[in-house]
Amino acid sequence: MVKTLLCGMCADTGILCPSCKRKIESGELSETDVKLSLFLAKCLPESPVVVGTALDFGNYLLLITPSDPTQLIGRNGATAAKISKEMGKPVKIVTTRDDFRSIVQNLMHPCRITAINTLMSKGGDLLKVRVATSELRKLPIDITTLEKTVFELTGKKAKLVVE
Repeated sequence: MVKTLLCGMCADTGILCPSCKRKIESGELSETDVKLSLFLAKCLPESPVVVGTALDFGNYLLLITPSDPTQLIGRNGATAAKISKEMGKPVKIVTTRDDFRSIVQNLMHPCRITAINTLMSKGGDLLKVRVATSELRKLPIDITTLEKTVFELTGKKAKLVVE
């Protein structure tokens, strides 16, 4: 069974229990998370997928999963297309199991990374993600949102440098 952010009972029935309602009221779950969880419980009832949170960037939806994303993508992208149709916007699926470079590359796709450098200081490491100026127009989200999202996913501070 697909493991969503909602409890199993709520995901199956579509009726929220008091515990899940509290999560929504406290801001732990967004309306997008609820809608996605309910849809995936119907769409992938027997799949062993673990669904993380969904971040809405306006022009697309970023779906974060700690498990293997192939079940969410589906054969030839069929499941991702269903999710995209249900949510009404393109969906990008990222796993947190990958290394730092892969996570950042998936977030920035189709923009290409030139290099990633590590700056070590007393306050902690800072990873500089270098991108060519010509590639900047391909960046799907703004720079500050990208830096914040990378920190949330990896726990590492990152700065995008345009050269």
